[in-house]
Amino acid sequence: MKLSQISETVKNLLKRIRGVQPVVIFDIGSSSIGGAVVFFGKEVPEITYSTRVQLPFQEIADKKHLLPQIEEVLSQVAEDVQKNGLQAVKGKSVVPQEIVCILSSLWSNTRTTNATFENKEKFIVTDEIMDNLLIQIHENNKGEKEEGVVTIEEIIVNSFLNGYPTQLPLGKEAQHISVSFLESTVTKELNTKIHDVVYKIFSPDIPLLLRSFTLVAFSVTRDMFEHIRDFVLVDVTGEITEIAVVRNSTLDETFSFPYGKNTIVRDIAKKTGSVPEDVLTRLKIEISKTKSDIKGEVSEEEKKWTELFGKACEELSSETSPLPPHVFLIVDTPYEKWFHSMIERVDFSQFTATRDAFNVNPLLEKQVEGMCILHKGITYDNFLVIESIFYNREYLPRT
Repeated sequence: MKLSQISETVKNLLKRIRGVQPVVIFDIGSSSIGGAVVFFGKEVPEITYSTRVQLPFQEIADKKHLLPQIEEVLSQVAEDVQKNGLQAVKGKSVVPQEIVCILSSLWSNTRTTNATFENKEKFIVTDEIMDNLLIQIHENNKGEKEEGVVTIEEIIVNSFLNGYPTQLPLGKEAQHISVSFLESTVTKELNTKIHDVVYKIFSPDIPLLLRSFTLVAFSVTRDMFEHIRDFVLVDVTGEITEIAVVRNSTLDETFSFPYGKNTIVRDIAKKTGSVPEDVLTRLKIEISKTKSDIKGEVSEEEKKWTELFGKACEELSSETSPLPPHVFLIVDTPYEKWFHSMIERVDFSQFTATRDAFNVNPLLEKQVEGMCILHKGITYDNFLVIESIFYNREYLPRT
């Protein structure tokens, strides 16, 4: 696909009318699936309905074992949203203008590639130049794409003219242009299952957009903290922890390890001979600083996660490319202080240029206050709120 075609697609997206129809957003994670009905008639998104269903605990939690659960739980959440979230005052069903599925890093693979063009004489940035940069990126990535996958997003996340960041390079004059291009893929099997469920419960006539949470988290954090150009994103989900490094406002590299909240619960359950659901309740008691009977097991799991996190940071840093000192943590609200404390236990002075400890900032309700409205009775959902903010900023015209 040429950049001019992508630009035309974006233009079509920007023709959407605010407020007339809601957008349905599904958050497809590694341990749960959430759904929300969101209106964009105001300056900030307005969530009028949300729900979340946990995936059943699996003894082996990889894509192969979790995939069948995704179809079942996504159907359950979608039916809930259709029945309880899209009902008008008079009982008539409201048709969403678009359905958006955001996939965690367990389900999507994301990479960023750079391309440049320079000339001794000044030139005007045209569609042809941008298309050639895209061709250059595709040529560089030729042969690297896995079999059995489909691309869900190909997006320019940053462009620089003569070394300066520029949001809209077309038509501007420069001698050097650099573009950062983000591509995400999912397996054909997962892509088919998502489309089948959504089209069955809603309609194949409703546009369906798939995006990676890596793109969502990067975009929202970058826009919220414009003065911080270099930072680390830590996204802790049920089965996986992903670390993304942003340098000069560009998503530079990512690294993940298969250890999340559910992994910890599963390990403790094996050690204590308990069922995971019971351990989850006891874990929440323990991390709330209330005395529990699994303190020793929790301490062991904290040590494991901290060691894996430290090794990941070592993998992502070098003498020439140290890690930025600012860390933004994204995790379910009940676990924020717990993972925050674990990150702070690691000696990060060896990974940063300043030799200082990381400055950890959780992306929670207080950080996004005023950026999203929740109707009365709606439970705050960190991931659905961030995804609503992303959609509002990226795909709807400013008023």
